[in-house]
Amino acid sequence: MGSKSKKIAALALVAVIFLAIFFFTQVKPFKRSTTITVSPDILYLTSPVTNFSGVVDDIAGNTVTVSQTIYYQPYQMGITPPTPNNPSTGPITPISTSIVKKLTYRVTVGPNTQISRPEAMVIYLFPSPPAGGFPTSLTSPKLTISDIKKGQNITISTNTDLRTLADNRFTAVNIRLPPIVNTLTGKIVAIAGNTLTVKAREITYQVTVTANTEISRFNPMVTLPSPQQPAPHQPEKLSLTDLQPNMQITVYTNQDVTATQTLTALRIEPQLPPATP
Repeated sequence: MGSKSKKIAALALVAVIFLAIFFFTQVKPFKRSTTITVSPDILYLTSPVTNFSGVVDDIAGNTVTVSQTIYYQPYQMGITPPTPNNPSTGPITPISTSIVKKLTYRVTVGPNTQISRPEAMVIYLFPSPPAGGFPTSLTSPKLTISDIKKGQNITISTNTDLRTLADNRFTAVNIRLPPIVNTLTGKIVAIAGNTLTVKAREITYQVTVTANTEISRFNPMVTLPSPQQPAPHQPEKLSLTDLQPNMQITVYTNQDVTATQTLTALRIEPQLPPATP
């Protein structure tokens, strides 16, 4: 090998050594920037899940425990049904046709969590309100965690995909409560001034009638002598003096009749005898 070739080989060796030193000192090995966690319940949450509906099991501080029971068939989870008995392997125990899985989450109600429920409705027969007016929809006041009760079915929205939870905790963005029960039907037991005592489902209610309470009904069809046709139903406006003890009425209010027995009536619909022709 000539001197020129030796010089070229030496330069090449130096270049390789230099590149090796640069690579090991300057180039950092590849690292994952994020770690993706997987929920142990991912098989039961097979699509992006940011809403969860369930029953309130417990409330402690600002944490609400909510659960949902899932019933599914084995084939829905990719479980192969057993094959017929094979003499070489012996009998095979059949797989149950229904499997039960309970999903439970501990939900944090934060300062920015919005709690809402559907509006309760009152349908008035006379659209012209009295002085002061009355609402046709009952917008709930601002709700807090104190409005959430054990046993309620609620729906929770979150920014977290529940499939990626390493545990069963997440923070709620919105909690949707069930609507209140704002009507009751019962019998008038007594009348004292503008207060009705009404018994419904073995519960006694005190119902206050105000100047804005609409007392109305659809007048039943009047049976006329043949060949005349019955008159159509017509809305009929009544007053407090038309109400009598032992009369069946339906009371509409903006309060939850399952939570209180003292109500203010927005509308009362009595069941009166049909009008005479």
